[in-house]
Amino acid sequence: MSAVWQPGEVVLDLYEVLDEVRSGGMGTVQRVRHLGWNVDLAVKTPRPEQVASESGRRRFEAEAGTWVGLGLHPHTVNCAYVRTVGGVPRVFAEWVDGGDLAEAVARGRLYDGGPRAALARVLDVAVQTAWGLQHAHATGLVHQDVKPANIMLEPDGVAKVTDFGLAGARTPDADGTPAPGVTFRGRTRPYCSPEQALAAAGRRDIRLTPATDVWSWALTVLEMFTGRRPTDYGQAAAEALDGLLAGGPQDPRVPPLPPAVAGLLRQCFMTSVPARPSRLDEVAGVMSEVYGDVVGTPYPRPVPEAAALLADGLSNQALSLLDLGRTEEAEERWREAMTADPHSLTATFNFGLHRWRGARKTDAELLAELTSAREIGGDDALGARLIGLVHLERDDRERAAELLRPAAPGEPEPAETAEALAELARDPGARPVVLAGHEGVVSAVGVTADGGLVLSGDYDGVLRLWEVGSGRCLRELTSEGSHVTAVAVDGQGRIGLVGREQGPPEAWDLAGGERLPLPAGPVAEGVTMVALSADGSVGATAHADGALWFWHLGTGGLLGPVPSGTERMAALELGDGGDIAATAGSLGETTIRLWDAGAGACRAVLTEPRQSEPYRSAWGGFVRKAAVAPGVRYALQIWQGPMVLWEVMTGRVATQVPHDVTDVSALALTPDGSLAVVGSGSPLRAVQTSTGRCLRTFDDGMSVHTFHLAVSGDGSRAVLVAADGRIRVQPLPVPRYRAPWAYARPRAAGELTDHAGRFRAAMREGERLFEEGRYARSAACLRTARAVPGHARNPDLLHAWGTLGQHGRRTGLRGAWQTFDFTGRLGSPSAMAFIGDTSVFLAGLFPDRFLLCDAANARQNRMIAAMVTAAAAPLMTSDGAAAIVPGQLEAALLDLTDDRTVMLERDDIRAVALTDDRAWLLTGEDSGMLCLWDVEDVRRQRQYADPSSGFRGHQGPVGAVAISPDRRYGVSNAFAGAAEDRRRRTDLDELCGWDLASGRCLWRHTGRPGGAHLRFAPDGRSLLEYGQFGVHAYDAASGRRIYTVEGPYNISTLRITADGRRAVIAGFGTLVVFDPATGRVLREMPDPGLVNTVALTSDGRFALSGLADEDVHLWDLDQGQRLQVLEGHRGQVFGLALSADARRLLVAELDYVRCLELEWDYEW
Repeated sequence: MSAVWQPGEVVLDLYEVLDEVRSGGMGTVQRVRHLGWNVDLAVKTPRPEQVASESGRRRFEAEAGTWVGLGLHPHTVNCAYVRTVGGVPRVFAEWVDGGDLAEAVARGRLYDGGPRAALARVLDVAVQTAWGLQHAHATGLVHQDVKPANIMLEPDGVAKVTDFGLAGARTPDADGTPAPGVTFRGRTRPYCSPEQALAAAGRRDIRLTPATDVWSWALTVLEMFTGRRPTDYGQAAAEALDGLLAGGPQDPRVPPLPPAVAGLLRQCFMTSVPARPSRLDEVAGVMSEVYGDVVGTPYPRPVPEAAALLADGLSNQALSLLDLGRTEEAEERWREAMTADPHSLTATFNFGLHRWRGARKTDAELLAELTSAREIGGDDALGARLIGLVHLERDDRERAAELLRPAAPGEPEPAETAEALAELARDPGARPVVLAGHEGVVSAVGVTADGGLVLSGDYDGVLRLWEVGSGRCLRELTSEGSHVTAVAVDGQGRIGLVGREQGPPEAWDLAGGERLPLPAGPVAEGVTMVALSADGSVGATAHADGALWFWHLGTGGLLGPVPSGTERMAALELGDGGDIAATAGSLGETTIRLWDAGAGACRAVLTEPRQSEPYRSAWGGFVRKAAVAPGVRYALQIWQGPMVLWEVMTGRVATQVPHDVTDVSALALTPDGSLAVVGSGSPLRAVQTSTGRCLRTFDDGMSVHTFHLAVSGDGSRAVLVAADGRIRVQPLPVPRYRAPWAYARPRAAGELTDHAGRFRAAMREGERLFEEGRYARSAACLRTARAVPGHARNPDLLHAWGTLGQHGRRTGLRGAWQTFDFTGRLGSPSAMAFIGDTSVFLAGLFPDRFLLCDAANARQNRMIAAMVTAAAAPLMTSDGAAAIVPGQLEAALLDLTDDRTVMLERDDIRAVALTDDRAWLLTGEDSGMLCLWDVEDVRRQRQYADPSSGFRGHQGPVGAVAISPDRRYGVSNAFAGAAEDRRRRTDLDELCGWDLASGRCLWRHTGRPGGAHLRFAPDGRSLLEYGQFGVHAYDAASGRRIYTVEGPYNISTLRITADGRRAVIAGFGTLVVFDPATGRVLREMPDPGLVNTVALTSDGRFALSGLADEDVHLWDLDQGQRLQVLEGHRGQVFGLALSADARRLLVAELDYVRCLELEWDYEW
């Protein structure tokens, strides 16, 4: 593509080149029509020699960046964006249709209508340009090349200053001489100030200030009153002024220079910089007064305001900065855009796409954010197009086609949709295939090189051969033998190798369905893994005793046993010709070994750095996995730190990238090492090993809980066995399409200023009505403010709406969006809590740190080092000054006023409970002791504290405790059986009620189920026991059972509203709402899947449930309806914490926490 476009050319199917406006020292200016917006833009392209060198390109990009950062003003030309096209950075700016001031002066258009009209027009242009330059100065930018050619005129008389920053990017002509009229530093000689002339002469101590622009502006005004260029050298401006005053303008159409203007210009032409006017807005004020004096009418234009960029404009700025290599600044602009409007489609798309490509966001998260923005943002066609483009980049072509084809008729940017549709036409993509027919649970799968045949085995010992194209089972090889542990297929699908839990390995002729003989030898039973070379000549088996055996099928040779060096193997692969093999360890040992299959010798060992630790998950598990690619060219290791891809034959590390893989049940690698296929309790993921980006999440509901996984030899397909037992053949994504950025149509400064004024007026009226207590009328004003384009998610509006909502009744959720996230291993899934009625929360991070953070602004207050690992949610004191932190067999008080930790001086604390007024604490111990603690007394201690009282309540370890709000009663449960029954019996717990003042047992129930949770109802008169059995309520004083609620299986959580009128229990598949006073079930609501956690709004009307299937569900408990599903989470939702005003929601996943802002609707 040529650097200079030709008129009539259509570039990128998006920009129609209309004509070339001018060519000069900074390059070419061309007028183009943006076909998507039907808007004309000015494209400024640097001269080729200007960006030929790296330094020249950087200089141009830096100067262009200053214009990008200028923002919007009614009297500056808006830089829409900077975009590299054809390898050249180009400035796309607002097109101003009336030409420039130099042309208007030279052709006399400025003086049309007679002397009075001409004088008014000249003074008007002078005032407007002074305003525009002052805006630049206020942002810290000195133009340095103010002249009539850089002042654009609209047909209606509006003047705008252009080319900010680009003067410094100019270069000499090819022969080294400056372009005509241009200094070697790029300043135009007839308009340069004395200090610019000195700098051009080589003075290095010169610093250019806004006074330079004052001088050049005055020369521009002087030219308008002269009718031609007043001088060839700008530093002679004072002499040029004297000449005009002495002789007057030569052209009779040019109005005479008013004396007041002459005096002002003389002041601007003072050689001493401090003697010149310091502010051009003050100069504009003087010129406005002159206008009224000489024209006879007040100056008609109000003093303008700079227009604040809204989300779309900020996103355009971010794209420009990203194109210029200023990534951190670009991300900051996007954050500003998301603050201005969290549901801006273009900002959500661009920032999300940028973060996804940088492996800081998953595809599922991006799609969920875009779906939410589409639903709330209102532009359904644009939302469909952007979501479709993301689907195409993640290579989900079926969904991309569904969204892009309907979007095409009303397409705002038809070229980009056309390009995407053309890509879909070239390759519509393959669909997954489900292979169903096994009666037993499938336990192993293997696949041919082209993915056309699949061999599977199950726990019943059955072997089946499948044709993927038709989905047919070609044959059942056998239904005899013990359960199949491993299978492998050669590249052509002729031979299969099978391992079983008992018995020797088996080789099968897949075409004939006959078993092939294998060499005899002292081979141990218990085959754990098998492999076949691509040509079928060599097989390898791994056994439970840790031995490797190599089977030479062509010659009948057998080599083994070979000690594998690992307790249990995670991967075993053979090279295509069978001469080499590679193994990877399991059970936390990810060492990769390269083997000579002919000699049985280990040739190389690839292991992680010695300082590496297992990647421990949030509550005690770990991830440490390895995989070997088919063909043995590459191997992958995942541990604490980077994901490492090895070139196996050379022992060289190919890539090391960060990753967020924290839950893996199966792992496979494509033959070229480009994709890691990750199976877990969450949907299957394809992760790019070069970047760590999750290219594709297979979120179809069928690829969850993957336990067995194989990849075809050509890397095109993965075969997996999911929890439902079905075999799924999944085409793997290929990253061949890259979605284009979404540039938003620029808004005029006047339009944005008008919108801002309307927004402020509505907000002021709403605030006035709120102060008067007229809440419904105030809400109407805030709705008016919300309807102003670009202001629907303004932070001031959201705050005012939330404050107003405290005086109304919550009726539903308007929207939810992520405000921030952090990667951190929580001490437990619930180790987070909001402090009182504030937006500040405390989160316990593994192993012994606590994050104190304000969810309203994502500002981290501080990180507190403690002496305890949080094993449950912190229990906050009523004043928010301290937290009780339950740990692993310990507990502590964390004083948030001085970051001090006070350990509770007791051994093996298993359970804690705090009174509602947060003044007293009850703990239960492994020894059966119960202790009562005065929280204020604990706070007064420096490091360790003793209980106020204690007594032995049980002979076995305490499981749970509860304390009544008035501190009168305590309840505890504990195992009461024989030691040998602890693992065998789950019905030997005892439940006891206590008079805490005396330590006297008031009542005791035996034979209770183990693992039950306890809590008092808010009135303190009844105790609720809940667990797998449902809910039992007891009278606190007598122990009499009041009622039983049959709940869902395995109740994981119980929540009670503050007024005690409603309780919610959740477990597997159901939410149950009941009256905690009577036990009457009010509603039962089916919630698909396992509910891990529940949060209630303070009014008790709405509940949020966190599910194992990675969603958060919002429920209207009054209506018994699920209102909304909040999607896009990386894994299971283990914990939820809701602020008192229900505006902030913390969602804890595995080693990852996100904060959502919730916007509710109300009625008054």
